Amino acid sequence: MIGDTDMQNYVWQRHEDVFSMRMGLFIHWAGSGPSSNTGILLSDGKTAQDIDHFADSVDVDRVVNEIAELGFEYVILTDFHGLGTTLHPCFALEKWRGAGYTSKRDVVGEMIAKLKEKDIRVILFTHPLDGHDYPKDQQEKLGWNDSSDNYGRWNDFINDVYAELAERYGDDTIGIAF
Repeated sequence: MIGDTDMQNYVWQRHEDVFSMRMGLFIHWAGSGPSSNTGILLSDGKTAQDIDHFADSVDVDRVVNEIAELGFEYVILTDFHGLGTTLHPCFALEKWRGAGYTSKRDVVGEMIAKLKEKDIRVILFTHPLDGHDYPKDQQEKLGWNDSSDNYGRWNDFINDVYAELAERYGDDTIGIAF
């Protein structure tokens, strides 16, 4: 069992570089759901047909090698933004929203693992207050505009997503940004 002092030292050692790192990269994307055009332009000039098409087009090794060659110490990697889609499977999103908002391929996990091999730290970027971008039917389903229970349904939904995110990637990232 880890004592309080040991735990404080562990947490400090794990996160102390956040305050000393100077060169980082923000990789941002915003995908779409099943009811809207992705708007994501691939490197061949074609538009991604859906979240899986986009995920399958990412060359993780190439991206990570370029990041390392450029000397970045950390990466802020978007997990979800805009329409709330993810480049990884997410049971919580599928449970609450239905199919089509997550990719089958775990691009985020692959990126984290490959960056970790190169000793590049990862912070996940999320946007828990982007329900305004969701289609009206999703806003209704998730309680985005329902203040009757202090937005209880929305909070339950977003808490489920964060719990899964922390379980899936928490040991291999140095933080979650909002």
